[in-house]
Amino acid sequence: MNRTNIVGKSHIFAENAKTMKKTFIFTLCSLFSMTVNAQNFSDYFEDKTLRADYIFTGDAKKQEVYLDELSSLPQWAGRKHHLAELPLAGNGEITMKDKATGEAIYRTSFSSLFQEWVSEEEASRIKRGFENSFLLPYPKKEAVVTISLK
Repeated sequence: MNRTNIVGKSHIFAENAKTMKKTFIFTLCSLFSMTVNAQNFSDYFEDKTLRADYIFTGDAKKQEVYLDELSSLPQWAGRKHHLAELPLAGNGEITMKDKATGEAIYRTSFSSLFQEWVSEEEASRIKRGFENSFLLPYPKKEAVVTISLK
């Protein structure tokens, strides 16, 4: 092996070590920031479920959402981590915010039959309503729930 190959290889090793060090520092900082921003379920929610029944109504041109009923169920069986992050993409989104601070404390996405129907030809002629139920963690304090359709 000649000397230029050895020098070239040690230069590559030194560059890889610098890159690895930068990557490690970036990863460490990312993990720290995720820990700092993580929510504790019990800070915001009771171990109960808030069932929210809604009616989506409208046609191809205009859609409306009406609250039908709220009820409490004895236990929360949903996720308890990454509460303010959307777990999946959907054609609708629910956001729960702490009323006092405005902080998003829970977000989830959904897809509804109503939104599929709105794109059908029938929706250009008539208005319909579809019932929907959403299971949300039961907030300890007053919260504002927003439903948005895409």
